[in-house]
Amino acid sequence: MTIKLNDLQLILLSTASNREDGDLLPAPFSVNADPDRVKTAITSLVRRKLAMKSNDHIVITDAGRAAIGANGVAVPD
Repeated sequence: MTIKLNDLQLILLSTASNREDGDLLPAPFSVNADPDRVKTAITSLVRRKLAMKSNDHIVITDAGRAAIGANGVAVPD
């Protein structure tokens, strides 16, 4: 099954997969989308179980990593 993601969702997941904590927010500076678009994108990712709420954060899930082809957890330098 192929998961269709828009550019904003791909950027959010990709950025989160490279963060040690896996957090989707803050959105990268390259994202010029208005806050409502970012919120809508994140809501869709959570609904599809590609991201999840964890305490006060929204983090990428293993399914989210798989959807973008990211393996494992980012290792800090």
